[in-house]
Amino acid sequence: MTTQDHTIRKIALTTDLGADSPDLFAQALGIALRTRAELFLVHIAEPDHPEASWRRLPTVRALLERWGRISVGAPYEEFEKLGIKVHTLERKANDGDLRIAVARRVSEIHPDLVILGTHARTGIDRLARGSVAEPVARDVHKSTLFLPGDARPFVSPETGELALKRVVVPVGPGVTGEPLMAELERVLTALGAGAVQFVIVHVGTFASLPDLRTPPRQDWMWKTDLRSGNVVDQILEAEIEHEADLVVMATLGHDSFLDAMWGSTMERVVRRTRVPVLAIPV
Repeated sequence: MTTQDHTIRKIALTTDLGADSPDLFAQALGIALRTRAELFLVHIAEPDHPEASWRRLPTVRALLERWGRISVGAPYEEFEKLGIKVHTLERKANDGDLRIAVARRVSEIHPDLVILGTHARTGIDRLARGSVAEPVARDVHKSTLFLPGDARPFVSPETGELALKRVVVPVGPGVTGEPLMAELERVLTALGAGAVQFVIVHVGTFASLPDLRTPPRQDWMWKTDLRSGNVVDQILEAEIEHEADLVVMATLGHDSFLDAMWGSTMERVVRRTRVPVLAIPV
């Protein structure tokens, strides 16, 4: 595996400033703090959204004081030493379709990581109301961290601490291992992840398992879990059985009519998971 830059310089977080936004913002700020990145908050709600208000979010200072990262009433110089910057961006006026406008706004930032909250709608609810997060992730084509509203976070909104010990990595026969592993290593190294146990989940046999060259870190342990049955169901069962803190998946976008209708494997996992999902476009 070639040597690469293990840094994250820009993070884009989309938010509708709804009820879930404070925790989502806290998780994103915790990630920005660990990676010393610029955090861009992109407001995605429609202009007449009755609940949309930046006042819903805690201030950066309030969170950093709560986490003990700066002293109460600290001067700006103390904040500056943390190496992060936070920016707020509204949608441009008359920017057309919401999903296209958000994807364009996020792409303009040139982020190294996109963070998307999702309501994880399924069934009739999804068909009726659709998703903003999924098409934005496809259009931006950057590593994207999906944070479902009821998922257990690996960055605590209360303390800002990282709890990342077990990671499930589902792989299918069409996955190219090198870009997946390289990007997984980049993101988790930037986060400062220490000892982690990874479980490679493959629905199939050893013969159909892709060739994966795992990162050469002594504190990262790897094992393989071969399964049979419905792919999405098996990934979700593995997530529970291995007590995962994070699921990391390669995504190829939509490459069939069924994908366009019901979503890719990654998208169907996101709608039902109870932990964050890091989607890596390959």
